[in-house]
Amino acid sequence: MRLAIGSFVCVCALVLLPGSGCALRNQASLPQKDYLVRDQLIFNCDFHLPRQHRLLDELTARRTEISERLLLPTSDEPINVFL
Repeated sequence: MRLAIGSFVCVCALVLLPGSGCALRNQASLPQKDYLVRDQLIFNCDFHLPRQHRLLDELTARRTEISERLLLPTSDEPINVFL
């Protein structure tokens, strides 16, 4: 019985081990080419991000709007946004 359980564990390890290595190699990397800091928001991307962009202005404004609506204090901790 002990040999059967040990064999089962070895077979499971051999079946699962190669698949786990493939998953690690195919993971996408986080964008790092360009970044822009707006207040506590840090925008990271793999393309050129214009310093003045309507979307960035809206996201920065939403932060204040949400904290006011929920009556929560704003935080000064950095928030990373990956595009």
